[in-house]
Formats: sequence, C-alpha cells, structure tokens
Amino acid sequence: MKWWRQKQTLSSASAAAKSKPPTLASMWRLPFVGVSLVVLGTVAATLVVVQGHQSSLDAKRSTGWAEAIQTQVAGRLVELHRVLDEWAKDPRLRSALANGEAVDWREADALGRWDWPGVSALHLRPLAEALSPSVDDPALSFAGRDLMREAARNGDVTPLEVHRLGSPERHLAIAQPIKDADSGGITGVLYVALPLSWLPEQSARIPRLGMVRYQQRVGERLIMIDWPSGDGEPSGSEPDRVVAIPGTRLVVALWMERSGWLAPGLLVPLGGVLVVLIGFVGSMLVFLYRRQAAAVARDLERISTSIEALVASGGWRSPSNRFAETADFATRLSPMVEALVAATSHDRGSKTGPLGRDEVGVEPATAFETLAPELAALLQKGPARSVAPAERSTAAIPPHLFRSNHIRGLASRDLSEGLARDIGLAIGCEIRDGSLDRGIFVGRDHRASSPDLAAALIDGLRESGCQVIDLDVTPAPVLSFAACAQGDLSGVMVTGGHSRAEYNGMKILLGGQALVEDGLVALYERILRGDLTKDQGGGYREQDMVEAYVERVHRDVTLARVIKVVVDCGNGATSAVAPGLYRRLGCQVIDMESKPGDGLLPTDGMPDPAHPGDLADLGRRVVAEQADLGLAFDGDGARLGVVDSSGLFVASDRVLMLLATDILSRHPGSSVVCDVACSRHLASEILLHGGRSVVARSGPGRLQAQLRRSGGMIGGDGNGHLIIGERWYGFADALYAGARLLEVLALDPRASAEVFAAMPVSIATPEYQVPMSDDEVSKTMSLLLELARRLDGADLKTSDGLRADFAEGWGLVRADASLPGLAFRFEADDEAALAAIEDRFRALLGQAAPHLSLPF
Repeated sequence: MKWWRQKQTLSSASAAAKSKPPTLASMWRLPFVGVSLVVLGTVAATLVVVQGHQSSLDAKRSTGWAEAIQTQVAGRLVELHRVLDEWAKDPRLRSALANGEAVDWREADALGRWDWPGVSALHLRPLAEALSPSVDDPALSFAGRDLMREAARNGDVTPLEVHRLGSPERHLAIAQPIKDADSGGITGVLYVALPLSWLPEQSARIPRLGMVRYQQRVGERLIMIDWPSGDGEPSGSEPDRVVAIPGTRLVVALWMERSGWLAPGLLVPLGGVLVVLIGFVGSMLVFLYRRQAAAVARDLERISTSIEALVASGGWRSPSNRFAETADFATRLSPMVEALVAATSHDRGSKTGPLGRDEVGVEPATAFETLAPELAALLQKGPARSVAPAERSTAAIPPHLFRSNHIRGLASRDLSEGLARDIGLAIGCEIRDGSLDRGIFVGRDHRASSPDLAAALIDGLRESGCQVIDLDVTPAPVLSFAACAQGDLSGVMVTGGHSRAEYNGMKILLGGQALVEDGLVALYERILRGDLTKDQGGGYREQDMVEAYVERVHRDVTLARVIKVVVDCGNGATSAVAPGLYRRLGCQVIDMESKPGDGLLPTDGMPDPAHPGDLADLGRRVVAEQADLGLAFDGDGARLGVVDSSGLFVASDRVLMLLATDILSRHPGSSVVCDVACSRHLASEILLHGGRSVVARSGPGRLQAQLRRSGGMIGGDGNGHLIIGERWYGFADALYAGARLLEVLALDPRASAEVFAAMPVSIATPEYQVPMSDDEVSKTMSLLLELARRLDGADLKTSDGLRADFAEGWGLVRADASLPGLAFRFEADDEAALAAIEDRFRALLGQAAPHLSLPF
C-alpha cells in the first residue's frame, strides 16, 4: 500500500504542475499596478499645478511686501527733503557760509533749535571746501567727502546712502546744497547724518515667505547694511528678488523660503482631489475583496466536501481548488484527516478500516507526529511550541500580574525568576514577529529582588535572539531615553515603581512605544499558550547611558539664574543621577537620601512623591535651608514630587498646569493630555491659555500613547507622572520634568510659593488605595455605576471608573492602575464641600461593598 500511495502522490503532483492554479496575489497584481499608476499620475499632476500656483502666490506676496517697504521709505524721504529745503533757506546757516565758516554740529540745536527728530550729525562746508574737501577732515569719511562734492557739482540734493559700512559708526547720509538768496548760486553744502533706525524696521523673516534685508548698491554689487538685524543670515549670497527704493541707493532684498510648497488656499481643492482618489481606490479594493472572498469560500466548500467524502467512503478526493494556497492547504490537510479517521477507527476497535495500522504503518496515538508542524498545531488547538515542556516554567501566571500599564506583583509570590525568563522570551518573540530592531535595553531599580529578576529576563531575551544592552541600576527615564534616542529601540525596566518594597514588576517599551493594555494582554496570552520560540544569535553587553542622558538634558535646558533646590531621591535609582544633573544645570543642590544601598529590602519604606505626607521631611528641609524648591522622586524616577519655597506640597496637576502654560505660550492651540483624576481647574487654565485638554485613561503608558495620537506637547496626571513632548521624547520622565520646572521658575523673580499661590487651587486629597482582587473590583465598579445614577445634581463621567462632578467639587473611584484594588480621589472648594462629597461616595460604597474599610 505504501508504494501505491507514493504513486498516487507523484501522479497528483504531476497533474498539479501541468495546471498550476493562480495565487491570491496574482489577482491583485494588475489592479494594483493600475491603481498605482493612477495615483502617481494624479499626485504628480497635482504637484505640478500646486507648485506653479504656489510660486505665483509667493511672487505676488514678496512683491507686495517689498513695495510696502518701498512706500514707507519714500514717504519718510519726502519729509526729509522738505526739512532739508527749509534748513537750506535758514538765514543763520547762510550767514555762517557768508563768513566762510565750516561748522560741525553734534547737537540739533547748535545753531538754534532745529527739532527734527533722528538727526545724529550735521556738517556745513563752504563751496570751496565742498568741491575740494580736505583729506584731513576727521568728521567726514571718504564717502562723505565724495557726497558733498557731488552735491556741490550737481546743485541738487543727493540720493540717500549708507556710509561707514561694516563699522559701528555706520549711518545714513544725504547732502543738501545751500544757495544764495539773491543770486541763487551755490554757497555751500550741508551734510546730514541719520541713524540706520530711521529706516522702517521690518521683521527679518517673513512668516512662510522668506527673509528680507536692506542692501546698498555699490556699482554692480549689492552690499548688506545689517539693518534690521534678523534671526540669521540669508540662505544664499544672491537675493531672489530686489526692489529699488527711489531717491536712495538702497534696495529691499528678499530671499525666498525653499522648504514649503503648500499654500493654505490650495488645501481645499487638493483635499477634494484626494477624497475622490481615495473613494475610487476604496471602491476597487472592496470589489476585489468581495470577488476573492467568494472564490475562497467556494474553495473551502470543496475542501469540506472532500472531507465528508473521506469520512463516508474512506477515500480522499482532491478538490479542484481555484487558488494555489487553498489547493496546497487541502493537500496538507488530507493526512491529518486520514489520521483522525484512523484514530477513530482504532478507538472503536476496528482493525480492517482503510487507515488501520496494517495499512499505513502508523500507530494512531502517534499520528500527530507524522504531520507538518503547522497542521499538528492547528489540530491541537494551538501553535507549535519550539520550547520543550521540560524547559518551560511550570509556575502559574497570576492574571493580576499583568496590569493595564505594566507588569507588577509580589516578587516572592507572583513574579518568579522562571516567569521573568518566559516574559523575556515572549518579548523577544514579539520583537521578532513585529520585525523590530532586536537591540533591547534592560535596566532595573535598586530593590533586593531586581538583580535576579533582571538576570532571568535577560536570559529569556537572549534565547529569543535579542541583542541585550544591560544598563544595570538606572532610572526608568534613562532607559526610555536610551531606547528613543537611538532610533526607537525596545527596552524593559525591572521595577516596582512607587509600590512597596516587597513588590516588583516590569515596564516595557517595544519600538519606542510603551506596551500597554492589549499589548500586555497579547504578551500574557503568548506565555499561556507556550508560543515561545527560541532563536540563535542573542548577544549581551553592558553600557552606561547616564552621562549621555545628563548631557542631553544640559544641552536642552538653560536656567536664567541660580536656583537653590533640595533633592530627595529616597535612596532610589535616581540617586546617582538627579543631584549631579541639577548641579550641571547650575543649581545649588542640597542632597537628601541619595545613597543607594545594595538593595531595597521588603522591610524598607518606599516614599510616594504624590502623597504630601511622604514629602513632609523634604518640606521642612526646604524651609530650613531657605531653598527655592524641593524635588522628590519615586524608586525608578517616573514620578515627580514638588515642594515650594514655603515647604508646602504642590500637587502634580498644578505642576502640569504651570508647565503647560509655559509651553502653550509657544504652541497655542496644541493639546495637553491629562487623566480624569486631575483638578477641574486644569482644563479651564489650558483653555484660558489657548490650549485644548484631552482626557486619557490613567497610567503613564496610556498618557504617552494619547500624547502621540493627539500631537500634544505635554501630558500628566495627579500621581506625579509628567510627559513632555516639546524638545523631548514624550515619555514619563520626572528628572527632565524637574529641569523644565526649574527653567520656568528661574525666569520668574517671585518665590516659587508665590508662583504656585497665584494659580487657581481647590482642596484636594491624595489618591487613596483600597486593596481587593480584580474580580471584586469589577463587581464593585459595576454596582457603583448603577447606583451612581441616583446621585442628584451630579455630572457623571465613566471613561475611567466613576467621576461625579458637582457644583462645589468632584469625587472619583476607579480600578487602581498599579495593583489590584480601588483608587479614590476628591477635590472641592472648601473643607465642608469636600466632606460632603466624601460622605456621598461613602454612602454609595456602603451599598455596593459594605465590607470595605475606607481610608476617608
């Protein structure tokens, strides 16, 4: 029977070779080429039309701008000629010439009060000296003597020009001949000097057009006169457009912008063309999709018919499929179905069936081993495992370990070294499947459990084929900087963040993007199903990125004055970075708790910079040292805590308010991303300063993703996370946020306490946490959302938990983003209103979860 089956296989292969069916891709090839040609032709034609029209618009704008400058100078020149004509008739001036005097006037009232503004010097010379001026005359340059000679010979006022070019004494010069009142003959020449500011000052760079400067024509050349001073030199030596100013030797020179080509007026017609084009392409794709879907459905139906025939009669009939892909699938499917039929027959005790052991020589129990790996995986309801079961971790994976923004749980119970290795292997598989760069940075905080977890994680990453760059103990912002600044690489930070010392976890970046929500779910499911494929070529090296990070911040941030700042790193990962960074920026730094030990033990405390009580010592130290500010950091440098000059705690959303106001002054109309737990004053302040507030769900990863989607410049929350996109990379970075805060405060002469006191503020609580299981959280939140409908006068928001806004304040309850449990926060205008809102929430929770012990 074996030789007969081989002959049948060769016969089928020969028949398939003679009439090879088309592939799915072949159906798309010709339409794709046609659509591509249409798109390219349309875009090319549109670009030609747009660029031609844009050039015409730019030419009109530049000409209009130059003519406006020309008109302003001409108007001033008419007034100047009128004044010079009056001075030429002044009897005092004619008397001086009649006596043969040569007079220099540095003051406007030397011969009486000639109160015409702008004159910086007057030089009067008799006719003989004007025609043959002395070379030893220190008051006049060579050009000045030549100008007086020209006025004496021509008998008319000279064109306005610039003298002493390239020197600090450069000025505008004009010469007026003085004539005798009776004979009309020329008796002398008056030389008048004006500062360059007499010319109408223009912005050196015209928005969306180019650069404009004054130049003077000297023979065939044009020489720059440095008025007005601008924001840079023109891009080329020769201007694109020159407009002469009558009555002068000056021209208005323009250099056109080279980068842009789209005019706002063209966006509408161009958008219309693109909409029509997109509609055409979309219609074609829908047509082709439906055609293919119908054909594939027919192929699958033929395969189903063949399977039914095999089960009924014991003989496989190859279906006549239209596509090569489905035909190949049918060929590979046949032995799997035959094996299933054989297994069924064996279980029923059949020994004479067409696929029994005597016929195929395969034990039914091992039939799967004869199949292709892909088919065996499909049969077993999961993909093939490249990691042997003996090598896999047998520890259960707690579902609550994978949070919405990161991985976090008890290091001794939830996050084992075996699981850390599997997580590393899974991350490497995600990188490989996503065709991302295989270079990945690994950093860790200073917890006692972090070294072993990081080592296991690195083992898994290397087994997946990743090239690991080990940063050792480092703040999370330094790891994010290393990944983002070097081409959107990946990174994993082993850290428990602000959680207690017995916890640990991981924050993951893939291709420069924070892995959150669905991405973490996919990672969790990959580990559960064992889709952990090893690969060769994994590497390892160590690197220190702290100096590169500090240097980059130093290049970006400049402080206008020395600021005295107290820094509290809580003996965390920022200890080796923060004090030196702020000293590098020019601050006077007083260092608190910046001596990391061998490891943070579970018995050690972990300060949370978002809680006022944890910053009490910092506040007292700020007052004692008479410092300008106090900055505190959590264990990995993701959260920033602030204390003002009076020692008072400054909530994170108020810091966000100050930084956003500064950024909006440069980027009006941009978005500011915040979460639902931020103060209600934040949105009104953003709107007041020309911005747009965008609300995201809680967690730095979600905020970072929303910031990128909205194109915003800054985001943050009430827990100390501040994410800045202006001049930076858009990830949670407490160190950089502290530097930007110092930059803003250094520009304000007021004490930091006065700066923050001038901002709108209400009474707000820190975030309260109540631990409970994820199932309990889900049930409690569902009940609360139903009960909340009974809250009279409340504006309910349910995008992230339940926030109830009242006239005097608001309250919030939601699932904790860090650990299993509920999180609460409240804000109100005064203590009485705050207590009333807390009472209303306490009553709601008394119905939804009466067993809870509430911290408020």
